[in-house]
Amino acid sequence: MSGWTILTVRGAKAEDYEKSRWDNSDRWDATSDIVATMEEDSRVRKWTTWSNHVYAYLNCRRYDFDFAEELLEDYAEMVDDAVVLGANDTSDTGKAVYYESPRGDYTDMYTETQSEDGVYVGEVALSVISARHGIVARDPFHNTSGRLDDSYLDDGIDQGGK
Repeated sequence: MSGWTILTVRGAKAEDYEKSRWDNSDRWDATSDIVATMEEDSRVRKWTTWSNHVYAYLNCRRYDFDFAEELLEDYAEMVDDAVVLGANDTSDTGKAVYYESPRGDYTDMYTETQSEDGVYVGEVALSVISARHGIVARDPFHNTSGRLDDSYLDDGIDQGGK
């Protein structure tokens, strides 16, 4: 069986992030600090970014939402909202949960099951959550090409990765 847990986080706006250099709606500082922290965090296998969103392939069992929630709590001051995807391309299932706040229970969930193949496991679940909440939730580590934006890493400060 092959499965994974992916975390999507959207950086907090500068006006909501105490360590920001500015007081506006720009998410750059929080996003760059998330990336710098994840770079040193052993709970993150790999990460990538796109437009103030950070995508992390977590170093845990598949469907480990408790693990993801613990990590999310550690990053809470830098995060506006988040999505956790649990997917399995053997059973062809994907479950995405949305966290309006990184400090609390999820507020929305969508589960997808595909009967033919697992090529797009989780993508429909992520798309539904994205459409409902405006966060660009995706899985750039499976069946799509991710990209690394080093400009965030160069500007970020590690906020205590584990």
